[in-house]
Amino acid sequence: MNKVIEQTQLEKVWVSTVDITFTRFMDEFIEKVAPILAPEGLDNPGAQTKATEFHYETMVFPSDDGDGPSDWEELDCERYNDLNEAKAGHQRMVDKWKEMDKVGT
Repeated sequence: MNKVIEQTQLEKVWVSTVDITFTRFMDEFIEKVAPILAPEGLDNPGAQTKATEFHYETMVFPSDDGDGPSDWEELDCERYNDLNEAKAGHQRMVDKWKEMDKVGT
């Protein structure tokens, strides 16, 4: 499970920043173990998605009722290498989507 760094509920979206270090660990584990367990290839598209260059991620999700995500389809995403960068990036994302709300996007 990813550790939550910050979450912000806006009028139409939910912004969430998490520590994806565990995800990175699992990606690396799968990459090393998969050839042993399935020498002919691992038929798992999710295992091919890697977050190995970053430790934190901010994602934006739709929120129809103002109580968290109404759908897990991401609207926007940024990744970061350190905690301070992630916190600043979270605020930038919040500001960006607040501005989009003002213009009706």
